[in-house]
Amino acid sequence: SVGAENAQVAPTATSDQSTTRKFNVVFVVDASNSMNSTDTEGWRFEAIDQFLSLLSMKGNHVGTVVFNDKVLAANGVSEVTNKKDKLNASNAVKSVQAIGFTNIGAALAKANDLLKKGDPSLPSIILLLSDGNTEMPTEAEQKAAVTAQNNAIADAKNNDTAVYCVGLNANGK
Repeated sequence: SVGAENAQVAPTATSDQSTTRKFNVVFVVDASNSMNSTDTEGWRFEAIDQFLSLLSMKGNHVGTVVFNDKVLAANGVSEVTNKKDKLNASNAVKSVQAIGFTNIGAALAKANDLLKKGDPSLPSIILLLSDGNTEMPTEAEQKAAVTAQNNAIADAKNNDTAVYCVGLNANGK
């Protein structure tokens, strides 16, 4: 039996709004040609809009990376302070036509770079929306892209950045 001197008191719950979690978030969105067949309905955009709608209006920092075989567009991590900021983040990923090959490594590396400029007091998240297949036109480019992907994942891990993947593909690869 445990004596009273070893008893622990559970912390009391508080309803203090200042304890609400805030994040640095970078949306990494696949705009390769394969997305024209694996996400024909544009669910990746719906997912981003829903995620953004759940973020509190102030205190979160959001950035975007849109990629195919290279980074096509990137917006640095900046604080979301109103609905217009959320709309701008959403529109930034919708404005790029899906063409080309898929280099997830280059996109994750860019996301890591953006997060290093985020609020250092906040936890960082990469939200990758892709059909998940790194695919480049040559064997050498494929090998380099996979190496870049592995390095980017290791970099995220070393920086305590969580990487969440939303798979938009049903081909089992």
